Amino acid sequence: MEIHEHSIVATVLGVAFYAAGGSPAFIGAAVASAVLIDLDHLPDYWNEHPRSFDVPHFFETCNEGKITRVYLVFHSVELLAALGIVAFFTRSALLAGTCAGSGVHLLADQLTNYSRPLTYSFIFRLGQRFDAGKIFRFPGAAGGS
Repeated sequence: MEIHEHSIVATVLGVAFYAAGGSPAFIGAAVASAVLIDLDHLPDYWNEHPRSFDVPHFFETCNEGKITRVYLVFHSVELLAALGIVAFFTRSALLAGTCAGSGVHLLADQLTNYSRPLTYSFIFRLGQRFDAGKIFRFPGAAGGS
């Protein structure tokens, strides 16, 4: 899913949580995390294109599967589960909102990207040695199928 689509989903998410009576901290964290989770694409990009940053090239590279190694630390169901447990026990609206926004983002990515069933598991990506061709199914990409 592309950034403008995540922004639309985040806005709808914020309106829904506002209508349900969510706290400002929860709503703000949910909306922000639903978009900002994608910051973990930057290290993957810079790993292959050091000392440069061209915004159109960045989006093309990420959206079309032109990166050979993907770590995507924040795109991790394991991290999401840990965050959810901490949010539950601390009763933190900020952490709960972050968990909600990140969870919606991961679900949207799973449903709309060239994902395999375990793409958003860090343990799976580690087992695949972070090889993008084994983690995603980008059409025409090296290793994609």
